[in-house]
Amino acid sequence: MTEKPRIALLCSGLGHIRRGHEVFARDLFDLLKGELDITLFKGGGEPLEREVVVPNLPRNSAALAGVHALASPKWMAAAQEQEQLRAEGKSFTWGAMPALLSGGFEIVHSLE
Repeated sequence: MTEKPRIALLCSGLGHIRRGHEVFARDLFDLLKGELDITLFKGGGEPLEREVVVPNLPRNSAALAGVHALASPKWMAAAQEQEQLRAEGKSFTWGAMPALLSGGFEIVHSLE
């Protein structure tokens, strides 16, 4: 019998919001966790079995309110939201790195 590969599934927004990527990541993890050696890395919430909460700066953090973005006034809200998502993604990546490097994962799948 072949050993199952270790899989890391990452979703920075999971635990902060419940929309497209987040719903997909949760459903995919729940579907596969009984069959595969999979670990879910999420941006917030409680650390449940085979789930890791990664320290990060969430997109809706007060620290990111009013983040500066270069855009015309017409597009400012969208540009600020994009910068908040970028900050969340980068901080999540750096926060997940130690566990990913030491975890022996053969497959790392990130939704963002």
